[in-house]
This record gives sequence, structure tokens and C-alpha cells, in this order.
Amino acid sequence: MAAVAADLGVVLASAGDSREMAFDAAACGMWAEMYPILSRDRFGLAGNLTGRAEAHVLRLAFVYAVLDGSPAIGRDHLAAAVAVWEYAERSVACIFGDSTGNPLADDLLRLLRAALPNGLTRTELQDATGRNLPANKIGQALGVLLLAGLARSEPRSTGGRPAEVWFAVTGGSARTRS
Repeated sequence: MAAVAADLGVVLASAGDSREMAFDAAACGMWAEMYPILSRDRFGLAGNLTGRAEAHVLRLAFVYAVLDGSPAIGRDHLAAAVAVWEYAERSVACIFGDSTGNPLADDLLRLLRAALPNGLTRTELQDATGRNLPANKIGQALGVLLLAGLARSEPRSTGGRPAEVWFAVTGGSARTRS
């Protein structure tokens, strides 16, 4: 442990120098490829927890370069930071799944998934929630699901005014899910 502590002391002493750290050429190209992926919009509770991925990866890469005693962030530092970030994202997705952070939207999504492949009308959704929620609250929650790519609606002919039928989106991932 003494050797590790001594090495860390050297790193910390040199890290105290005020200087700018940039990417080396290889890392610069890698960053240009990774940035659009890291900076994409993320959805729901998991998205809130993993937002600003590019800033976190950059900080991790910086720490790895400092610990390595490198004058620049290299491709290996960036690759290690991305690997840690991807693990963190998978962990968050495993824990929170596609939870929207909106309890009513999450409840409606469970109902819609249970009703596959037939879907549910707004009236059926209202009935399933105990008929004690205003229609606009259900509409807002359905809007959350629609924007997230977790649900879709289509009109169904009834002989009178068409019914709006809602379906859980299956297969693939939500539009902005991490």
C-alpha cells in the first residue's frame, strides 16, 4: 500500500499544476465520433440519471489521463471512460427500465402492455384507473408515453365518433431511451 500511496502522492502533486489538458490526435477523432452518441437526448427516470453523458465521460477521461501522468487525454483514457460510462448506463437501465418518472404514465403503460395486442380506448383506460382522474390528466400521461415512443394511438371506427385506441409500443426501444 505504501508504494501505491507514494505513486498517488506524485500524481496529486503534479495534478495541482494549473494547465489545460487537451485530447491527443487519436482521442480527438474518437471524441468526434462518440460525442453525438453521448449527447443524445435520454428519456424518463433513467434518462434523468444518465443525462449529460458527454460531460461525465470527459471528466472520467481527464481523471484517467491525470492518474496516468499523461500531458493529454489519449485514446486509451477516453476508451476507458466510455467503458465505465456504458456500464453505468446499463446498470441504471436495468434498475429503472423505461420508467417515465410519471407514476400515472407508468401505470397506463402497464395497462397497455397487458392489453396487447388489442389496446385500450381512453374510456377503458379511464375505467381501469377508477374513473376518478380528470381526462386531461390521463391525456397528459398518454402524451408522455407518446413522446417517449412507448405508446401509440390510432382511431377505431365505431359506427359513430371514432374511438381513440392506445397501444404499448413493442419491439425495439423507446425513441430517446438510453
